[in-house]
Amino acid sequence: MYLYYRWKRVVLWIAPPIIALFGVHKENALFSLGKSHEALLPLSVMILLAALLIPALRRFLLITLCYVMAFLNIIAYNRLIEEPLPASLNYTWVFTVRILALNGVIFLALLAAALETIRSGAVWARRCYFLSVGLYLGGMGIREYAWDHSIRGVALCITGLAAVVGAVMARDDLEIESETLDDASKQETLLAAHKKALAAKEWRESSNTTDDTTKISS
Repeated sequence: MYLYYRWKRVVLWIAPPIIALFGVHKENALFSLGKSHEALLPLSVMILLAALLIPALRRFLLITLCYVMAFLNIIAYNRLIEEPLPASLNYTWVFTVRILALNGVIFLALLAAALETIRSGAVWARRCYFLSVGLYLGGMGIREYAWDHSIRGVALCITGLAAVVGAVMARDDLEIESETLDDASKQETLLAAHKKALAAKEWRESSNTTDDTTKISS
């Protein structure tokens, strides 16, 4: 059993970054494959949704997605920095904020992957993941809206803001389980008290009936 958990930890540290790096490196090929085989995309979505229902696969998938986000930004780092900004955002401080945001996305995604690998459902892993998604989508939304005032830019900004809210509201699995157990314990206590009250009421009614019968017999 010890060896099983040890190898499981090793697999979680090694396999997700390798898979993520392969997927990012073959991004164009995978995109072309998806376009040429229309049934592949819905099938992939179904497999991903099914994986989310299994705790072990959900953890593996989340770690892999964190690495994907980090590697995508690392590979596109120079291109994104050299890409000209819209006229409305062409300021030195905006450029500085953009670099900090890119570094923040990479750092938070890698930190989320490491924390989730160390312990599944860790609250700070979720917060780092949601913050990295919020920064990434928010930055893309601001950029797109500044270029052509598109609805897609607004949608990306709203989604990024929702991810930040998710980071603030994130909770630990152990805390949720503890609250669930506390609620169950309270419910059992109330049920026991209710049964005790009913038993006492039945005893009193039975006692009163016996007394009445005794009086009538007398």
